[in-house]
Amino acid sequence: MTYRSRTEKLLKENARLRDSDIYLWFAYAQEYHRFILTDQQKAKLSELPTFETITRVRRDLRAEYPGSDEVEKERYKKFVEYRDEYGRPYMKEE
Repeated sequence: MTYRSRTEKLLKENARLRDSDIYLWFAYAQEYHRFILTDQQKAKLSELPTFETITRVRRDLRAEYPGSDEVEKERYKKFVEYRDEYGRPYMKEE
């Protein structure tokens, strides 16, 4: 199964998970990784920002706080290799 098919299965089986990415993540971790949390742990973790939020902020701060040379080269490589919805390269290196 792929991440997509597993996530789709959870969303299909439990409509409540469609309203909260964090609870969807909890359900995914429990179902497919046997990551069991107590109700108290779930409550505390649900107060945290999402991974996506922190990643977005990191990207915004990247000019001031770049990654290591190795990581930045890999990020640039992925950026150059990115394809649009038609399979065409998004960026062309000259």
